[in-house]
Amino acid sequence: MKICKTKKELSAVLALAKTNKQSIGFVPTMGAIHTGHTSLITKSKSENDLVVCSIFVNPTQFNDPSDLIKYPRPIANDMQLLESVNCDVLFLPEISEMYSPGEIWEHSFGEIELCWEGAIRPGHFKGVGQIVYKLLSLIQPDKAYFGQKDFQQTIVVKQLVKDFQLLTEIVVCPILRASDGLALSSRNIRLNELERVDAAKIYNVLSDCKSQFLQQEAISTIQLTAENALKSIPNVQLEYFAIVAQEDLKIWDSTKHMAPIAIVALRFPSVRLIDNMVLE
Repeated sequence: MKICKTKKELSAVLALAKTNKQSIGFVPTMGAIHTGHTSLITKSKSENDLVVCSIFVNPTQFNDPSDLIKYPRPIANDMQLLESVNCDVLFLPEISEMYSPGEIWEHSFGEIELCWEGAIRPGHFKGVGQIVYKLLSLIQPDKAYFGQKDFQQTIVVKQLVKDFQLLTEIVVCPILRASDGLALSSRNIRLNELERVDAAKIYNVLSDCKSQFLQQEAISTIQLTAENALKSIPNVQLEYFAIVAQEDLKIWDSTKHMAPIAIVALRFPSVRLIDNMVLE
C-alpha cells in the first residue's frame, strides 16, 4: 500500500494511474477503521482498478470540540486493516495540508443541511461539504463510496456533486452491523459494557418499525411505539426519531413520497449514536 501524506505525492500517483487509463475508486474516512470501512474498500476494489482511502479527522465538521479531541486515532491498526483488504493508496494528510489559515466555506445545501443532524450539530454539514469537495476535486475518482449509516451525509454529498457538477458517481453501501444488530461505528469503542448492551436495542426498535410498517400499521402508531421504546433505555437521551422520505428527509407522506426510512439519534453518557433503516 502506497502512503501519501501530501497532495503533491498523491497527485503523482494518480497521474500515473490516469495515464494508464485506470479507473479510480475512493473511500473517505476519519480513521478508526472497522469492518464497515473495509467493506467499502472491498466493494471499491471489485469495481475499480485503483482504490484510494483517506484518513483525515476533519476539524471543520465537529461542532463539539471535546468530540474532536476524543475521536479515536489508532493509525497503526488502521493501516494494518487497510493492507489486509489490499487498499492501493492511503492518503494521510495533516490539517495544514488540507486547510489554509482562516479558510472559510460558504456553500449552502439549503434545508437538507439544517434538519435532523444539521439541527443538532450546527455547521456540521458545511464542514463535511468543505472537506469532501477538497478530496473529490483532488482525487477526481470515478466512484466514491459512503456507508448508509450516515444517511443524511450521503444526501448532502450527492447534492455537492450536483451543485459543483463533479463527475464522480456516489455509491451508497448498506450498513454493516455487529451480530446483535448494532451499526458498526468508530465511536462504538467509547461505549462501556452496559451501554453496549443497551445500544443494541436501537436495531430492535428499527426492526420492529419495519415489521409494523409492512403490516400497514398507522405511521403515528409506529412513531409513538418507537419513541417510547427508545426513551425507556436507561440513561439515554433521545434526540430524534422520525420516519422520513429518502429523497429529502421530510416527514414521510404516502401521498407525496416513495420509500420511507426511519432515522434515529441517541445520546449515551459516553457517546452519541445514529442509525437508520429503510422501511420499504
